[in-house]
Amino acid sequence: MPGRVNIAVFHNDLKDMQLQIGYNSASSGPTTGIVNVGEAEINGFEVEAYFQLFEPLSLSISYSQLDTELLKQSDVDPADVERAVTEASGNPLSGQIAASTFVPIAAEGDELPYAPESSWVATLKYQLPVSADIGLMDVGVTYTYTGEQRAAASNSTPHDVLPDYNLLNVNASWLGVLGSNFDLTLFGTNILDEQYLTYVSGTYVATGIESRQVGFPKMYGARLRYSF
Repeated sequence: MPGRVNIAVFHNDLKDMQLQIGYNSASSGPTTGIVNVGEAEINGFEVEAYFQLFEPLSLSISYSQLDTELLKQSDVDPADVERAVTEASGNPLSGQIAASTFVPIAAEGDELPYAPESSWVATLKYQLPVSADIGLMDVGVTYTYTGEQRAAASNSTPHDVLPDYNLLNVNASWLGVLGSNFDLTLFGTNILDEQYLTYVSGTYVATGIESRQVGFPKMYGARLRYSF
């Protein structure tokens, strides 16, 4: 059974790292900015594997394990943020209101945002036994798991961690349709119609209001491509 396995083990120390903060803009209301105020540590490993189970069937697997921590977050100087944001976008802050509503995306001791402790993807692909004269045809299924992940600072909202979720996607492709320059792909994403969250604003403590964003529902579609 031909195949390959790649393994990576890593340790990162981050100094003067960028962190996202929320603030009020005079022209566009609540928005975000980036400031260099953090120190963090990341440890982890990743595994990628590919196996040709037999000639028309292949299996791909990738796995990631992370241990992250925000070690230090310096105080944010509103004047520095105002200068940086104004220079970058020409979008001024709203003075004392902005200074009183800074919302960091992580607090000291928190995991880093959007860095799930574990995640993995598995794809099974089958190439259909058809004549090369009519093109290449294959079908596949992909399963993904994303573990719990931080989306806001623990001191800014009780909804700071997003729950884990699973997604199942399917696809079928026909390359070189009947020997032409057309490629046709049919796909279905989140076919189990998993309900999951991808974002929370982290403004509950500051404003008493929390907003969130949900992931895409079950969808089916097709793509047709022509190569010149």
